[in-house]
Amino acid sequence: MVVVYSQDRPHALDALLAVRDHADGAVGTLPRAHELVRIAHAETGDQLRPIPPARRVARPSRGQTQRVRAARPKLGKDPHGRGDLTTAGRRRHPSRLPRTVRRIAHEASLRSRRHKLRLFLERLRPDAGTSVVDVGVTDAAFGDAAGHGSDNYFEAHYPWPAQITAVGLSELPRFREAFPSVRLVVADGRRLPFADGEFDIAVSNAVVEHVGGADDQRAFVHELCRVARQVFVSTPNRWFPIEVHTLLPLVHWLPRARARTAFRALGRDEAASIRLLGRRDFRALFPYPVDLVDTGVNLVAIGPRPLRLTRLADIQGKGTPCGAAGETKPRH
Repeated sequence: MVVVYSQDRPHALDALLAVRDHADGAVGTLPRAHELVRIAHAETGDQLRPIPPARRVARPSRGQTQRVRAARPKLGKDPHGRGDLTTAGRRRHPSRLPRTVRRIAHEASLRSRRHKLRLFLERLRPDAGTSVVDVGVTDAAFGDAAGHGSDNYFEAHYPWPAQITAVGLSELPRFREAFPSVRLVVADGRRLPFADGEFDIAVSNAVVEHVGGADDQRAFVHELCRVARQVFVSTPNRWFPIEVHTLLPLVHWLPRARARTAFRALGRDEAASIRLLGRRDFRALFPYPVDLVDTGVNLVAIGPRPLRLTRLADIQGKGTPCGAAGETKPRH
């Protein structure tokens, strides 16, 4: 460390420089710190001041360190604008995504939900008298930072919200405040407290992949089909290369056990419990034939599929369709 007290005499530093005599010459030995200070003061004419000896700083005891850590949550925000002092200097968690990536994902989610609502209105053609049950709502208003920004899009944009009965796993105060005209029922989607055919349409958006294993998913879908005469169910497509919950590529294409291990290793424990579905697995959950719309990112099941005459005997009037499409019942 070099200390110069007078800054109006920059030439005083010339005496501190070690200059080589020629290109291959060695640099001379520099004087020690106290000698540098003497030289500088000799040039400037200032009075020499002794340099105090360095003091050794004792390391804090374990008890002091624990008290400091315990006090950190009380510090709040850094007045210099560097964020929360409790998290300053920590390594970024691998699950944290850049703001630009999260914004693009949010916009993609909005476009997807907008497309699904348009498909719902075009295919099922509800009106002001159509009763709808939406199973799997979250405790957030549409656009609320408490959710994912696009949560509860259906309630926010459906033309007749008073005709909606929403089902959630718990009391949802933010949802109630945001959608006062929507009836809210607390229930498990695998055991709905409604009568058979109580609603005209059952809706569920990106919920079935969260309810558990194959048996739980089947029970969930069968309940939707039981309480409503028509269903509109969507889920992310397992074979889309980006996993939409984590935005990680290709990891979900691994066998399910290995994918769960990989998600946990990447710090995305919440994705380890998700069971994504492909076309065949999704269609197999329904008790009757459904039309499956593949948007690439999502799969949408609309059912039951209208019965169609597929046999020559049906066209000739020798059979009557029953049960599923393509099945006939012979005349007696």
